[in-house]
Amino acid sequence: MRAAGFEVALTGGVRVRVADDRYQPTDFALGQIAGRAGVPHPYLRELAAAQAAPWQQDQASEILGRHYGNAGDGRVLVRSVRGHLRGWVAGRRRRA
Repeated sequence: MRAAGFEVALTGGVRVRVADDRYQPTDFALGQIAGRAGVPHPYLRELAAAQAAPWQQDQASEILGRHYGNAGDGRVLVRSVRGHLRGWVAGRRRRA
């Protein structure tokens, strides 16, 4: 089972699933996710918006799911505060 995934939230928008928890990404975190996936942030922001059409939200979830599902070493370090995903960085980074 993969530790992280992407899905459309019931209230609209895209949520990030990490193990058994689900988080609403902030715009900054969405930019980090988009950057690592190689997807232009403005485009992903438009697709993942809560007011976007359901097919657009599905497409955002599919794009991210396919990228991270085929990326090889998918380890990431996530930072969350009260149900909001605030940071998403490569798991290879080490503290000094």
